Amino acid sequence: MTYVPPKACDGSVLPRSTALLIAHPGHELRVHRWLELAQPVVFVLTKGDGRDGASRIESTRRVIDACGARVGPLFGRFADRELYAALLAGAHDVFLQVLDGLADAFVALDVEYVAADAEEGYNPTHDICRYLAEAATAMAARTAGRPIGDFEFPLVARPDEWGADRQSGALRFDLDDAALDRKLACARAYPEMREEVTQALARFGAEAFRVERLMPAVPSDGPPAPVFYERVGADRVAAGQYGEAISYAGHVAPVRHALGRRAAERSIDPTQDAGQIGSHVIAARMR
Repeated sequence: MTYVPPKACDGSVLPRSTALLIAHPGHELRVHRWLELAQPVVFVLTKGDGRDGASRIESTRRVIDACGARVGPLFGRFADRELYAALLAGAHDVFLQVLDGLADAFVALDVEYVAADAEEGYNPTHDICRYLAEAATAMAARTAGRPIGDFEFPLVARPDEWGADRQSGALRFDLDDAALDRKLACARAYPEMREEVTQALARFGAEAFRVERLMPAVPSDGPPAPVFYERVGADRVAAGQYGEAISYAGHVAPVRHALGRRAAERSIDPTQDAGQIGSHVIAARMR
C-alpha cells in the first residue's frame, strides 16, 4: 500500500488526523508551521533531560498547546539515560513495547500520516525514533487496511535545502513573514533550547527556516558515514566520561531489526480504545 499525500502540499489541504513522533522535546520547533496547520497528536519519546537531568517536556507542552495540537499517550516517558542504557544493554523489550503502543495509537486515532525525526546519524535516539516510525506505520497500516504515510524532517541539516533532490510526494510549507516570525519567536522563547536555537540561526540564518519540508521516508541501509554519535561516543570513552560507546552495528541496528521483525509478525486489535494505549508504554521496563 502506498500513501498518496493531499493534492495541495502548501498547507491548504490537510488530513483530519496526523501524528508527530519525535525523540526529544524541542524537535517540534523545526516544523512549527506544520504544527499550527495540521494540529497533530504529538508523541515524544524522552524528557530531553540530557546529561544534566533537567527535563524540557513542559516547554514542549506549551508549544503544542499554543499551536492547537494535542499531547499523545507517549509524552516524555523516558529519561535520556534510560534509553541509552537500554541500547547498551540490548534491552529490546523496551523499544518493542513502545512500538506496540505507537501502532495501537495510530490505529485508534485514525492517523492518516506521521511526521517523525529523520535518520541523520547525529544522535542514536533520533535514529531510533525514525525506525519506530517506520515500523509503527507499517503495523498500523496493515491493521487499518489502508496506507498510512510516513514522513521525515531533519533536525541537523539545513531545512530549506534538505530533501531538495527527492521532491516526489513531499509536503512543502513556505512560511510567510508572519508565520516565520511566530516560529522564530517560539524558538527563542524556549528556555532549554536557547543555545541550540542561537547556534542554528548563526549557522543557517533565519531565512533557512522559512521552508518546512516533510519528505516521504525511504528505508536506508543505516545512517550516513561517518556516524557522528559514534565519533562523539568514542571521544568520551577516551576521555573517561563513558565506559562504552553506542555504535550503529553493535547497538542501534539490532534494535532496528527487532522492530522490523515485530512489525512483520504482529497484528493489532483495531477495537482497542485510545485511552488504553498508555498501558503499553508505561509497562516498558529495563531488563
